[in-house]
Amino acid sequence: MKKGLFILLILTIIFGGLFLCIFPDPINLIRHTDIALQDKEIRLPLIKNPRQGEIVGLYLQIDGHLDGKAILIQTYSKNSFAISDTISGDVQLNLGGDWYQDTCYIIYKPLTSKSGQLNIKYKFKGMNNF
Repeated sequence: MKKGLFILLILTIIFGGLFLCIFPDPINLIRHTDIALQDKEIRLPLIKNPRQGEIVGLYLQIDGHLDGKAILIQTYSKNSFAISDTISGDVQLNLGGDWYQDTCYIIYKPLTSKSGQLNIKYKFKGMNNF
């Protein structure tokens, strides 16, 4: 009887682990969005998953191409402290670290750019998903 329970426990652990590998927790998924760039300002809100709880970090990967220069701003509200980069041509940015807000705004301000494409992958890091 004990041997049968032990085997059942081992099988449950193995299949449970496989299930989590195949169907990961949606809290931890990296989200992404594509932006078609134009010659006007774009404000893109990135919002945490409500199940994440208190946010302690944010990781961004931004790739793409634009035909001129633009400013890319990362901020937590429309009128707050911002981190900015001037971008042009092929873009590859990896940003991340401490972040304590539920929302991040990515603001694209073209200087000489008229068109392009950006792909933004992001992940909020919550206290309950380390």
